[in-house]
Amino acid sequence: LALADLALFMLDVQCAEQKRKSIARDRKSSVERVLEDYMRSSADLSQHER
Repeated sequence: LALADLALFMLDVQCAEQKRKSIARDRKSSVERVLEDYMRSSADLSQHER
């Protein structure tokens, strides 16, 4: 029972974090979102690929 409570608590925390991120993203303008997506994707590229 304690393990199930812990799992539910962790799921609740994860859902709250996803909701917070979603709200923060919704408040950004489309330009900010595109720039953020570009910066995230360009960070995945190696120096040679850039």
